[in-house]
Amino acid sequence: MQYYFGNISLVLLDSNRDVRSSVRTSLRLEGFGDVRDTGRVERARQWVEEAGPDLVIADSDCLGGEDCRLFHGIRHHEFGEDPFIPMIAVLTEGMPRQFRSAVDSGADHILVKPVSIEVLLERVALLIRKRKPFVVTCDYIGPDRRREPRPGPSAPLIEVPNVLRAKATRSADAIELRREIRRATAEVNKRKMERDAFQISWLVERAAVSDDEAQRTAHLKRLLETTEDLARRLDGTSQEHVSGLCRSLIHVATNIVVGNPLPGGRDLKVMPHLAAAIRTAFPDEASAKIARDISE
Repeated sequence: MQYYFGNISLVLLDSNRDVRSSVRTSLRLEGFGDVRDTGRVERARQWVEEAGPDLVIADSDCLGGEDCRLFHGIRHHEFGEDPFIPMIAVLTEGMPRQFRSAVDSGADHILVKPVSIEVLLERVALLIRKRKPFVVTCDYIGPDRRREPRPGPSAPLIEVPNVLRAKATRSADAIELRREIRRATAEVNKRKMERDAFQISWLVERAAVSDDEAQRTAHLKRLLETTEDLARRLDGTSQEHVSGLCRSLIHVATNIVVGNPLPGGRDLKVMPHLAAAIRTAFPDEASAKIARDISE
């Protein structure tokens, strides 16, 4: 099937200007109408926030691999309107840490240098034909990479919008696409909040029983990250009342990390109650008053 690339907007991130120029020229010769290239992660992020590209291609060597943080930010909806933007990472061979980081960031495809324009276009065509459903866990949001179902219960799969296909086949309906993105984003947000709440309980339990100070601090720092993520996601949802509990837990955990806990270990004792209240708040909307009372 012949695809039309003229309406597809693309961000190319690579620290090598010559490589960017070559890839940009090749993509434009293939019919891509809007190719923006940069060697700076900040600039790429700005384009994601302002323009909402349909595809991101990034060299993981760029600025020490910060593109994976860019990918992570897109997938976790920390900036931009579409957390489902297709993303292709280009890696240097023999760099397992880079590969792991790219996988964990939620990249759709990972290519190893050198990459020809033909191979790149094949991967774009794969993304046009079929997007893999997304999976949401405590630490990951992105395409489901399992070849076959794992035994036991697993995270539900979420079908995501395929803006590339809509534009490449000239079947794009801007209003319908925005509606699909909002629907899928709300579903991902719901799943991530549920997993954040579970993770909070788990981390509080580990921090409370740990006798190793370094390990306890590591659990508490991860707890702060998870609780801050949950508080951010609660904004504008029916569980927004839980954000007060999150702020209280963040305050308590921060006191312990910086070495200013309440006398008698009261901070460590109150954390499990806050975590339990947060966990209970999903999905019971009637718990709003209880959540406020406990927070106060």
